[in-house]
Amino acid sequence: MSDIANAWSCLGDEEKMLDILKKNNPRGINNDLIGFSLADNGSRLEEAVNYLSAALVDKLAALVRIVMGYVNVYFRREDYVSGKSLLGLALDFLAGFKENGQSSLLDKPCIDFYVCLAFADLELGRRDEARASLLAAKKLVEEFDAAPDYSVNRLRYVKTDKFYITYDNLGKTAADSLIKAINDMDSKALAELWKEVEHGE
Repeated sequence: MSDIANAWSCLGDEEKMLDILKKNNPRGINNDLIGFSLADNGSRLEEAVNYLSAALVDKLAALVRIVMGYVNVYFRREDYVSGKSLLGLALDFLAGFKENGQSSLLDKPCIDFYVCLAFADLELGRRDEARASLLAAKKLVEEFDAAPDYSVNRLRYVKTDKFYITYDNLGKTAADSLIKAINDMDSKALAELWKEVEHGE
């Protein structure tokens, strides 16, 4: 359908293109194209931001799934160096969407990422680095569970007049999410190190 919309754009009829994209937008698959087109036009910027915000939230969720998919592949291949590299890149990227250091819906997947980092470091014999990752996860848990917020408007760059709240299957609380992630790793060394970190040892 985007090809038909692009054809109308090439013919100079931006409104027809937008109309087609909006009418054929199940689950927001065209939000990024609609937002881009509205912003490029320049006359409906607030509407553009609504679409771009929805697209950004969707793409961030997709990114989290993609990263975890790759991490599963790397870990099953025992390629912990590549897994670490991707996790570090993802954590740095997602950190840029936190508004003034406030807790956000990205904290729980980041907790999972830190647990995976810790596991990789233990497999590579880097216990101190693994401890640092678990300490980072613990800090995120404490911050998020002190003021949990699943509203997308807590993310930097996301500005929408629509009310969106997201949900995940990582656990009822961030603490639950961390424990689930550790258990999923099925690593005695990781579980023991977490106990030390948890009790401040």
